[in-house]
Amino acid sequence: MYYSSGNYEAFATPKKPEGVDHKSAYIIGSGLAALTAACYLVRDGQMKGEHVHVFEKNALAGGACDGYKYDIGYVMRGGREMDNHFEVMWDLLHSIPSLETEGASVLDEYYWLNKEDPNFSLCRATVNRGEDAHTDGKFGLSDKGAMEIMKLFFTPNEDLQDKKITDFFDDEVFNSNFWLYWRTMFAFENWHSALEMKLYIQRYIHHIGGLPDFTALRFTKYNQYESMILPMVKYLESHNVQFHYGVQVANVEFDCSDPAHKLAKRIDVIRDGKKEAIDLTENDLVFITNGGCVENSSMGSQNTPAQFNTELKEGGKRETKENKVFPSYVLVRMEVDDNTWAVVRNTPGVTGFVGLDGKPTPLRRDEFDKIMRRSGDRSVRSTEPAPKRTNINLEVGQAIKVVSGPLADFDGQVSEVMSESGKVKVMLTIFGRETAVELTLDQIATIG
Repeated sequence: MYYSSGNYEAFATPKKPEGVDHKSAYIIGSGLAALTAACYLVRDGQMKGEHVHVFEKNALAGGACDGYKYDIGYVMRGGREMDNHFEVMWDLLHSIPSLETEGASVLDEYYWLNKEDPNFSLCRATVNRGEDAHTDGKFGLSDKGAMEIMKLFFTPNEDLQDKKITDFFDDEVFNSNFWLYWRTMFAFENWHSALEMKLYIQRYIHHIGGLPDFTALRFTKYNQYESMILPMVKYLESHNVQFHYGVQVANVEFDCSDPAHKLAKRIDVIRDGKKEAIDLTENDLVFITNGGCVENSSMGSQNTPAQFNTELKEGGKRETKENKVFPSYVLVRMEVDDNTWAVVRNTPGVTGFVGLDGKPTPLRRDEFDKIMRRSGDRSVRSTEPAPKRTNINLEVGQAIKVVSGPLADFDGQVSEVMSESGKVKVMLTIFGRETAVELTLDQIATIG
């Protein structure tokens, strides 16, 4: 592989590789990267479509860009933030036919849409639950703050290996609108890697002018499954590429006897609950998408948290054997300082603290005791009088206690009574936040 500048090679058709008619490709996963590999094998590699095999454990292609109607609504678990310098994507999509407009490409659709309806935001940030924060397109950077950013930009990579962003920036940057724009677009925390910050600045420096209003971004007409994934799948199917849905790759066996080369010898798959093996030859290519941003994801709703899957099974899929009291949450007893903050936040699987602006909200002792009792710790006993089981005679504002289910032992107030369905909506304070929860009548009892 080599790199070139300009469009001298971008529009040239490669010569057909020698021996490609005798080669096959096995692609694990059907996300954007996997489908792109398949498209390039067909378009530039000129491999026969029937020799390209895409394995997908789900019933739908797309990976993090999937999109389908679920029983509680539409599911779209991930997406891309695209700009006009996604060189590989635009190169590929100019070859993928539009599903709606004859003679046009998917790139044409992108271009026409974003020319006619360019993206921008009238309100970049809010405060007080929806009020305009009036950032007003300003970066709010002092000369000192700007120099701190430039110092990081010009620091050699080798000098940034063990540095945090806080080693370079202080409140001159952290209190600016620039940092608000940056961290909300690229998901940065103050304690993140300084090297990662520098690399992002280098990659997205052309975004700077569009940070205050999102004008740097390009968007699809529909969700990214229908606008990107589906046209790529149809293109590949038209070239007879073989899609194997409901087939999970459990393992790829490698021969590592030669230290200079790692050679794939066999692919183990699970098809319709049965194990199969695909023996590979020197003419086979294997493309592996090692993980993904929605791997092990599970479904939740406005009122029910998604289950946290804990058991590893073949192929990396996790399944639970028992429900957790608060799926995906961990209680930690700690004194918060820079060191303990970094230890917790850098623990694999931890995404953040519960609280306002990412700052941890301490639990009261009675809240902690309720959670421990619910988890089965019998050493923690309640000192409160037993609540009375309720009936349909409830009123809005009435105090209740949850007596069963994942939220047992929490107190709240009735916000809506749904007599016909035998359900009630209550407001509970969970981890310092007031949360609306829908419960059945047998899950609550009145207090007082």
